[in-house]
Amino acid sequence: MYHLVIIAGLSFAYVAFFLYVPMFFQKKPALSARVSLFSVLWIVLASVAVDIVSFQIPDEQIANRVMHIFGGGVISFLVFFLAVKDAKLKLGRSQFFILGFLLVATLGVFNEIIEFFLQQYAHVVFSDTVTDTWLDLTSNTIGALLGGAVLTPFIPRPRKRTARATAPRS
Repeated sequence: MYHLVIIAGLSFAYVAFFLYVPMFFQKKPALSARVSLFSVLWIVLASVAVDIVSFQIPDEQIANRVMHIFGGGVISFLVFFLAVKDAKLKLGRSQFFILGFLLVATLGVFNEIIEFFLQQYAHVVFSDTVTDTWLDLTSNTIGALLGGAVLTPFIPRPRKRTARATAPRS
């Protein structure tokens, strides 16, 4: 059940990133429901694939690391990548990587806070020790770095201005 909530949360994060990240660059997103639905479908399918793979791993600790690296870090970076692409936001590669890393790290922290409240107040056990939280955050960070390394090269480099376009007018 919690994994379905995470998938819904990632889909919500896509919509939030799609709508609000362009505002930081004084842009409006190019609205396209068909493209957005296609991206949400990718997010759902990738999340389900990570869930299936991690559930096949017999060692619970390794499965949890795989879940947080790929289901947390990499897919969250994919969410950011798809939102940037669909909003037709033009970012430099370093801007994309840094902003994406910060947003993915924030999503990982939010996930751990939600787990804390569910464990503390709803008595849903996620871990026996606080060490698991730190391992989760470390795994999310590794996944964010991996996702950023894989997806950043797909961000187009800005076109160089020609001499005519940059020359002052007289």
